[in-house]
This record gives sequence, C-alpha cells and structure tokens, in this order.
Amino acid sequence: MRPEARSTSSRPVAWAVIEPRDPWARARDAIEAMENHLAAIAALADERALALRELLEQGSTRAEIARGLGVTPAVVTKILKRPVDQPLSL
Repeated sequence: MRPEARSTSSRPVAWAVIEPRDPWARARDAIEAMENHLAAIAALADERALALRELLEQGSTRAEIARGLGVTPAVVTKILKRPVDQPLSL
C-alpha cells in the first residue's frame, strides 16, 4: 500500500470526499462516486456526439469540426461512430 493511501484525514478524491472510516465504507463510497462520474461522462460524450452531428447537418465538414475543436478528423469520426442515447424530447 502506498504511504499516502493510509492517511486518516478526509481528502477529496475525484470530486468526492472520502471520510476516514472503515475500509468497507470507503470502498463503497468510492464505488458509488465512480458510478456517478461514469454516468456523467457517458452523458457528456452523448452530448458531444449530438453536437458534432448537428454541426455536420449545418454543413460543417469533419475537417472543419476537427480544426475548431483542436482534434484530428479521425477523432471526429470516432466520436460520430459511437452509439448515442438520444435526449428525451418534452
């Protein structure tokens, strides 16, 4: 175990605060925080892909989008290939 991992004081970890309790409680708290953050990352990835699709529909090319975002056209293509959960329309 790393020495810094043994600290008994509260410490922020990935936008969560893990309190110095028993290891089972800390592990459960860490798992819950990770699941919440993974869900948020997935939602942001969907939003990014939807925005890129909208840019394409407005006439932008993949190369233009890539330049505007500071990525390569291959990254834009990869983003556009992933399945996306469509937002719910109200």
